[in-house]
Amino acid sequence: MSVVEGKAPAAAVVDGRLKQGRTRNRILDALSVILTERDSLDVTLIDVAKRAGVNHALVGYYFGNKEGMFLALLRRGAHSTPKWLEMLLASQNSPEEKLRIHLRGMVKSYAQSPVIGLLTDTILTVGSAEAVREVTDLIVKPLANFYSEIIKQGVEAGKFRPIEPMFLHMEIVGSCNFLFFSRARLEIGYGVKEISPRLEAQFIEHLTDGILGSICI
Repeated sequence: MSVVEGKAPAAAVVDGRLKQGRTRNRILDALSVILTERDSLDVTLIDVAKRAGVNHALVGYYFGNKEGMFLALLRRGAHSTPKWLEMLLASQNSPEEKLRIHLRGMVKSYAQSPVIGLLTDTILTVGSAEAVREVTDLIVKPLANFYSEIIKQGVEAGKFRPIEPMFLHMEIVGSCNFLFFSRARLEIGYGVKEISPRLEAQFIEHLTDGILGSICI
C-alpha cells in the first residue's frame, strides 16, 4: 500500500492529478475575475495568487509567467472552438440557422470568459512567436474560415448577399468585446453594472436580428 493515506499507488496518482487540476482552475478563475474587474490586463502573479488563495510560487510553477497564464485561460475557454465550428459548418442546418447558433455560442463564450477578446488581441500584438501561432490556430483562423464559408454557403443557397467576411468577423467579435469588456463605458453611459441573463438574451436577439437582417436576401 502507498504511504499516502494508505491508498494504492495508482489511486494516489489520480488524486494528485485531480488536486492539481482543481488548483489550476482556481488560479485561472481568479485571473479571469481580476481581469474583468479591472477592465485591464495589468495583473501580476502575486495578484492572482492572493485572489486564488495559493502561494505565488505555485502560480509560476503551473504557468511560468503572465503569458503562460493568459494562454491557459484562452485554451480553457476556446479549446473546442475549431472542432465546433467545423461541425457547425458541416451540419444539415440552413445557413441562417447555422449563423444563429454561432452567434448565440459566441455570446455565451464571452459571458463565460469576458476577457477572451482582449487576451487574444494582446497576445497577437505583443506575445511570443509560439504564443501567436497557438492563438492564431486556436481562434483567429477558425473564425475567419467559418465566416468565409458560412457566407459562401448562404450565397450558394440564395439566402445571403455576398458580403465581405472580414466585416462580419469585425461586427460579431467587436460587439461581443464591447458588451463584455467595456464595463466602465456601460456603467457610465447606461448605468449597467453587470451583464444580467436578461441583458445577455436581449443582446443575442439584437445582434442576430441585425446581422441576419443585413445579409439575408
